[in-house]
Amino acid sequence: MIAHIMASLLSAAIIGSGIAMPASAAPSTPAPQAAAKHPYDKFECGNIGNKVFLTFDDAPPSKKKFKQLIDEAARLKIAIGIVPNGSAVNAGTAPVDYARSKGMPVMDHAYNHVLLTKLSYSKVVWQITRSYIGSNFVRPPYGAHNATVRKALKDKGKRNCLWNLDPEDWKGGKSPKAAADYIIRNARKGSTAVVHLQHLGKDASQLARIKKGLAKRGLELCPVLSAPTPKKLPKVLCS
Repeated sequence: MIAHIMASLLSAAIIGSGIAMPASAAPSTPAPQAAAKHPYDKFECGNIGNKVFLTFDDAPPSKKKFKQLIDEAARLKIAIGIVPNGSAVNAGTAPVDYARSKGMPVMDHAYNHVLLTKLSYSKVVWQITRSYIGSNFVRPPYGAHNATVRKALKDKGKRNCLWNLDPEDWKGGKSPKAAADYIIRNARKGSTAVVHLQHLGKDASQLARIKKGLAKRGLELCPVLSAPTPKKLPKVLCS
């Protein structure tokens, strides 16, 4: 079952990043979301309770858009996971210290969004340690991990941080509103959603829509954490 989930996540994410993929590898319907059973589970990414955790990957279109997203999350008193590429942090478009100052958990996403499963152990270590982020949570690009990646994560004291809800905000020109609507319709208690700074994240106003829409279904978003959040995060981010 886990292998099926990972295959679906990997193929869908590769399409979203513009990497060629054989027709035979087209994404299949995601497996049903399992309820949280452990203090930490990689598909929940530290979200072990009944709330919905929004996490934003990759690279924002600009520093201004990034700060607008963070400011809106802080205004709404919700914690959004910030999972930027190290290269975006280095370029100054994703100032993670600003996100931390507002109580947002920040996690690594490798340095330049490469497929870690194609790299040697030493190169995986380079990708997850030369990130300019320094978190103990890492989301491998495309959700792809193998024995080499898992060993590197373990050796460096980092947690594999994946997801269990994907609105595919990158796909086919989908609007931020359409992606937000998907989350509102499909989120469940304990959902951890993967979206992207350059897609849904470019329209900060969708956070309020998501919060309101989920509330109508009796669901809450994860609350903002104590600020500033540390680089080394607790294993439970939302309960």
